[in-house]
Amino acid sequence: MTTLSVAIGQHLLLAYSGFLISAVIGITGGVAAVRISPLKTILLVSSSLLQAIPAFTLVALIVPFLGIGFIPALVVIVAATLLPVIRNTIIGLSSIDPILIEGATGLGMTWNQILIKVRFPLGTRPIFSGLRLSSIVANAVAIMTVFIGSGGLGTIILEGLVRFHTPGILAGVLPAIGIALSTDLVLSYLEKKAYPL
Repeated sequence: MTTLSVAIGQHLLLAYSGFLISAVIGITGGVAAVRISPLKTILLVSSSLLQAIPAFTLVALIVPFLGIGFIPALVVIVAATLLPVIRNTIIGLSSIDPILIEGATGLGMTWNQILIKVRFPLGTRPIFSGLRLSSIVANAVAIMTVFIGSGGLGTIILEGLVRFHTPGILAGVLPAIGIALSTDLVLSYLEKKAYPL
């Protein structure tokens, strides 16, 4: 029987390790797509295909290749959460008024300087919107990965389901909801700090 505190710790480690990896890959990919136009289509199509696969199916597809445990579960979460980050990063960095880009170029700014000082500050809201959605998906998918031995709150919920024990189910569901809401509040706070207007 997994204790609640251990399950919460496992859940946080799994869900938000996957989320952070997805955020790094997604934002890096979004920047590369803005820099190299043909890459935009490739990244959007490939991440959309991953997103189109239901999370439970993704869990089943991973097992023959990676087995069961923490690493396969992590791969599932990254795959399931990548699209919102890539898509919103591309939208955020690409939707800047061309006049502002031309003005920055006219001032002698390099592409990297424009990225850091113009594109990222003005693209904050769409990027954070993608991160917030991705964090919620990561939280939900982490529960489903219990079927490949990931542990965490999914174990508590599954034990409750097997025993038809509603309080046991709620013991896993309620912390998961609390974690999702708390993460969303933290990301909202960081968004306001990054873009206070």
